[in-house]
Amino acid sequence: MQPIVRPARPAISAVSYTALVKALLSMVGTYCSFCEKRLITSAYLFHKRAGVLQKDTTLSLDDWEFLLLVCGDCRDNFTAFNKSDYLWPDSPELARSNPFRYVRKDNVIFEVVNEATRAILQSSTQSFIFVEVAPDADSRISQAAQNTIELFQLNSKYYNNDTQAPRITLPSNDFYEGYDLRMDLRYDAYLRAMEAIETLKLALPTLQISRAFMDPMLAQVKMLLEGTGFISTWLAAFNEGLDAAGLAAIFALPHRSFSLADLYSKVEEMDVELPPEEEVEPPSGSGGTPPVPDDKGTPPPGQQTPPPDTGDEPPTKKQKT
Repeated sequence: MQPIVRPARPAISAVSYTALVKALLSMVGTYCSFCEKRLITSAYLFHKRAGVLQKDTTLSLDDWEFLLLVCGDCRDNFTAFNKSDYLWPDSPELARSNPFRYVRKDNVIFEVVNEATRAILQSSTQSFIFVEVAPDADSRISQAAQNTIELFQLNSKYYNNDTQAPRITLPSNDFYEGYDLRMDLRYDAYLRAMEAIETLKLALPTLQISRAFMDPMLAQVKMLLEGTGFISTWLAAFNEGLDAAGLAAIFALPHRSFSLADLYSKVEEMDVELPPEEEVEPPSGSGGTPPVPDDKGTPPPGQQTPPPDTGDEPPTKKQKT
């Protein structure tokens, strides 16, 4: 989960649920504040005191500091405020020291069971990216972060919460009728990031001559990242797939971990024109290149696409083989 810098109250004359959703989309970005899924078709409001809000909730600008964007999956998987402390995306603690870690686990048992008999109908091993808390995090921050993971069931409600022997068990009705796809989409983003890393590695030798080939590739990587969402997963993949020397060469970094600010600052300072056949027109309504984030790694809003619909999100069906 990436830190968010909360903007000042918007100038809205007629305050409503939809108006506040659109303001957050414009000012914070088109991503779920918790799972980081890109908000393409719908977006919803979460209130840090009241929870997931209904669209007919009476709101005022006094609620602004408590509002965050959530996707349909995080809305549907929200549990209840049963803990005393949570780590919110706009909290100073998260900006100072992000305790969330995105960890790839292979050989995760994925099974579909009959609800009545509990008989296993399908079983396989798969790979997923799990959201966990860094073991060296401060104890209070660590507990607050874990509470937030559980509040939205970021690793899905089907996860057995066993980091040593992870298992995901779906009732057959949920499997066939559509279920929470955040885990699938997060792993898809990881695979895209690893493919981008392999392409960047091929370009490493060209840095001995100039950055004329590498910099346009980084611009394309930035666009791909913004299009897929799951930004923390991308950062975890870069820090896994590239050693310190590779990161330092590609992004001109000192020997430290890669952050989102590094990618944006490198792309911002480029003075490179892409060949016409490779140019990608931004979506209509684009706000252009997002501003350079601060040195805390705060995610910028990304290229603005037309605001997602604030209507009900249709269920998505996906069968695993």
